[in-house]
Amino acid sequence: MLTSMTPAVHLWREPRRAYQELAALDDRLLEDIGLCRHELAEHCARFWR
Repeated sequence: MLTSMTPAVHLWREPRRAYQELAALDDRLLEDIGLCRHELAEHCARFWR
């Protein structure tokens, strides 16, 4: 049972990990990839849907 839950846990944690990685970037790097700091939560929320 535990092995069947492992992929689900990884999928559940992925949006948070993505948000943390993007939040660690400075504003210049975020601008280079087309994001503003205030758009991070909105961008990462797409993964939660």
